[in-house]
Amino acid sequence: MRNWPAITVPPFSRPYKPQDKAKTEVAVQVEEHWIVARLRHQTFPRLILFHNAHRLPLRGESIRRLSPKTIPDF
Repeated sequence: MRNWPAITVPPFSRPYKPQDKAKTEVAVQVEEHWIVARLRHQTFPRLILFHNAHRLPLRGESIRRLSPKTIPDF
């Protein structure tokens, strides 16, 4: 009896080249630019104040309606 080499591929892995990676990266970059634009004129004496300030726009951004140009097609 022969043993054939086999590997187990987890269901979450991608066997092919991802086609949506660039679109996802652009969507993340757009969100990052919006958050930085809101916070760029503020001064934060402590790091914890910065963390608290940058989390507030994240809550609003997840609810905000995006235009069709910024929504990635998956």
